[in-house]
Amino acid sequence: MFFFNNVNARNYPSIYGIADAFYDLDTTGSQANLATTLIPGDTCIVATAMGNGHVKFTRFKLERVEMRADERGMTERVFCGSALQSETLSKIDAALDGLYSVFFDKNGNFKHQSVLQP
Repeated sequence: MFFFNNVNARNYPSIYGIADAFYDLDTTGSQANLATTLIPGDTCIVATAMGNGHVKFTRFKLERVEMRADERGMTERVFCGSALQSETLSKIDAALDGLYSVFFDKNGNFKHQSVLQP
């Protein structure tokens, strides 16, 4: 299972014009070597900050990875797939949750990494 941190609440379907886009990573720099072992069928959880003290956690089944230009014209790896389930928790509850705590540091703040390991 892969954990993706969408702390900036990026709207991937809107950015890329792909209805089932759920995350992206740079093709250069520090993100270039992240999540390179994902294969179709893998499960991914994306944590999206809701801006009201809540976090939405959506579980996706990866179907494909596409190379697309983002809003800055930079080529990105765009992860696409079906949403399987979603739940919204308060940030406090999420930081204490056994599954979702990987997204938070010891003070309950979002970690800054894009891809997190359990």
